[in-house]
Amino acid sequence: MGGMAAGYFVVIFGSVHVPYLWAFGVGLVLLVLLYNDVLLTTIISVFVSVVNFLYIFLFRMFSVEVSERINMVMTDAVFTILMSLMAVFYVRINSKQNKETVDEMQDAAKKQQEKGLQWLPMK
Repeated sequence: MGGMAAGYFVVIFGSVHVPYLWAFGVGLVLLVLLYNDVLLTTIISVFVSVVNFLYIFLFRMFSVEVSERINMVMTDAVFTILMSLMAVFYVRINSKQNKETVDEMQDAAKKQQEKGLQWLPMK
């Protein structure tokens, strides 16, 4: 998760177009804060991706910038979309592992409790 956050910051601070920063800055903060919640992370990542796609099209249509700069902005947007997808997969894998760990702990506690009850003397 730290590597993904670092990747987001590299894109944010290395971005070639300042208004572009709002497109995923809020999404980054929310992804970092809510990384254990699959649904919220998915919603935020989809929103970030949609905003970035829209930004690519709007920038291409209305920009009078140099073509190299357009390509750099588009590269930033694609990188951000990929980072959002990585965040979704990371959260899904992490939540499955956490659920499996909790289930294993509950099973172990039940077995321990049953084992402990067997050793109690009957009155």
